[in-house]
Amino acid sequence: IPTAVVSVAMVGKLASTIAFGIIFYYAAELYPTKIRNTGLCVCSTWARVGSALGAYAGELVSAKIVQ
Repeated sequence: IPTAVVSVAMVGKLASTIAFGIIFYYAAELYPTKIRNTGLCVCSTWARVGSALGAYAGELVSAKIVQ
């Protein structure tokens, strides 16, 4: 694998991790104190579901291109 491809992949993973962290902490400030824990739990759950489904997005796109 060329070095450029690995470098771009690592930068993408870094950007994804940074975006998750920013959204996670920003979401904490959106909710009132009484429901903050529940709100953070819901946001965290959907963020993890999205990251799990994102792993298959490339395969879905490449499968449609090949057909």
